[in-house]
Amino acid sequence: MITLRWSTTAGADIAYYRIYQSIIGFRSPFLAPAVLSGKTLQLKMNGSTSTQEVAFDGITNIVTLINQTITGGRAATSYDGSYFYFRSTEEADVASVEIVGGTALTLLGLIAKTITEKSEDFFVKQIADEGLEEVEWVDMDGTTADWYAISTMDSYGAESSKSGYTQAEETTDDTDGIAFNKKVRSSDLLVDADFVRDKFLFGVNLKDDEGNEMPDSMIEFYIRAAQDWLRNELQIILHPTTVEAESHDYHIQDFYSFGFVKLLNLPVRKVTSLRMKYPVSENSIEFDPKWYKVDARNGQINLVPTAGTISQILLGQGGSFLPILYTSTMWVPAIIEIDYTCGFEYGQVPYDILEVIGMKASLGPLNIAGDLIAGAGIATKSISLDGLSQSIGTTSSATNAGYGARIIQYSKQIDRAMTNLRLAYRGVQMTVV
Repeated sequence: MITLRWSTTAGADIAYYRIYQSIIGFRSPFLAPAVLSGKTLQLKMNGSTSTQEVAFDGITNIVTLINQTITGGRAATSYDGSYFYFRSTEEADVASVEIVGGTALTLLGLIAKTITEKSEDFFVKQIADEGLEEVEWVDMDGTTADWYAISTMDSYGAESSKSGYTQAEETTDDTDGIAFNKKVRSSDLLVDADFVRDKFLFGVNLKDDEGNEMPDSMIEFYIRAAQDWLRNELQIILHPTTVEAESHDYHIQDFYSFGFVKLLNLPVRKVTSLRMKYPVSENSIEFDPKWYKVDARNGQINLVPTAGTISQILLGQGGSFLPILYTSTMWVPAIIEIDYTCGFEYGQVPYDILEVIGMKASLGPLNIAGDLIAGAGIATKSISLDGLSQSIGTTSSATNAGYGARIIQYSKQIDRAMTNLRLAYRGVQMTVV
């Protein structure tokens, strides 16, 4: 039995937590012996070249039969009796389960493959967020050899990337089992603190004089600040977002250009509705989604009628739009309404954007870590005792940070990257005066 606990993040859009499990083995349906009668399962255990075969006799409990036949692994029935788990009994560095073949593979939901530590996983539980500061779930079938990861799902149904896989550690509290204390990355963060540490703060000492590690909350603050900065600089939406009834003016020249509309929020994921509504009428024209031609990165929509649907725009509802479309009316404000989703899908944010966020977020920790080398504003430190002396010099000073060289380099890289990103996402901005 494994007890999983994790801290939540206040204010984050989290509807569910999803738990994944990884074992050196497999999980299969627990079937009645008669179902597998005459079938076989062939395995190779822990790197051995010898094939072991289980011959199901239609009488013996399948878990009992597997344990009587296979050496180097053990099967166990799940707590609710619907599955059985088969795990290697060797240490992780040598453990493996190779599913060779057999006539029972399809019934057991298996395919021929080799399973090693964290080589694959399976979904085990979804838990609704109830606004608690800490969430706990007990896996009655878990063991200390298993690995767990957690993801979050927001109110739009978008799932975040999984947390790093963590093996359970024993606790000294009153719970009967193992605690998995893992803080789940908030769904509002495109990267987590470990990403910034590994990719942009490698080699930097992030501990104070007493050995205290820089907390994740500090790095996450700078990540959020970097995301806000990038969003404002590029004028794009980073997270999955739903926009409803965004209004646009009707210009006759744009309409003649296949209903050209430029959306306000980029990048566009999907346009769900485009309609025209006359200000003094409750009727509206809902354009057929088959007409939509969307340039997702630039946020441009054109309406290209398909065969057999042109009557929708000619007739409308009661013909109320004919005066606008075919008279001298050149402009009508806020007559077009559009519903759409925008932002990047979780796990599909381009690497050039993640790189800028990571570099930008690392500047704050680098400034703080620079002060910890010898003390804020201290360029040299000397110790002298009985004729012996030691002197330490740093690049830190009253006007320069200890990691100033890396800060300058990252700042230059950010400037270069932003030039390309502005062209990619905003294009050449032109104003006519």
